[in-house]
Parts: sequence; structure tokens; C-alpha cells
Amino acid sequence: RRDEVFLRISKDELVELFEEYEKVDDDENVALTLVDYGEPKICTYDAEEQVSYERPYLLLDVRSEADFERCHILQARNMPQRFLMQDKMGADLYEFKNVEGKLIVLYDLQERLAAAAAHQLAHRGFDNVFVLTKGLSAFA
Repeated sequence: RRDEVFLRISKDELVELFEEYEKVDDDENVALTLVDYGEPKICTYDAEEQVSYERPYLLLDVRSEADFERCHILQARNMPQRFLMQDKMGADLYEFKNVEGKLIVLYDLQERLAAAAAHQLAHRGFDNVFVLTKGLSAFA
């Protein structure tokens, strides 16, 4: 949307991030690779040998604590919109502020609260703030 000072992320894009950076199941120590002559070969490796990835996103549910407790996206942290509007933000938010390759994703049930919070953060100098399009209702 042209008049917005923040960016948007779709449900599908968020799911892609989860698929890339979240543990999906206990079979992550198995990989499929191709040997030189093109035949598949199954290789296993220890979980301790895996490359460890730090999440490149901070997912914030800006609804009230009570709404968050009832239902939220598993990877989300609760940071009510009223705190963001009053500049009462956690240190982790500042750790992500304008860091290349890092995203701050805000959501609420629809997107009204998240859009207002994202607008406020953008005016405070955050340029990597995204709002989950259509909010939790579209994600569920």
C-alpha cells in the first residue's frame, strides 16, 4: 500500500521462514545428496555437526497478554501494542533494529493494531518492520 511507511509479509512468506529456520521434525539428521554419477545416496550426520542458525526474524504479537495466552503463533513473543506506542520496548527489539538480513514482524488478529505499531516504529527509525498481512485470522 502506497501510504504505508512499513513493509508487509504474507502468510506464505512467513511460513517459508518457519520452514527454513524452525525444526520441523526429529529426522533432521538425514539428508539426501547426489553422488558424482547422479544416483541418490542417503547420508546421515550427527545433530551436533549441523550448522546452527539464528532466527533472522523477531515475531511479535501486539495483542494483549490475555489474547496472546489464548492463542498465538508458536514462534511469537508477546509485546502489547500499548507498550510499543509508549516506547516501552524490550532489548531484543533494539537488537533487531535496522540489522541487515533481520526482520521484525508484527501481527494481531486482523492487522489494525500491528499497522499502528509498525507506523510508530517506522517513525522511530526502524526500517525493517513488517506487518503480517491480514493478521492471525489469515494465518490460522
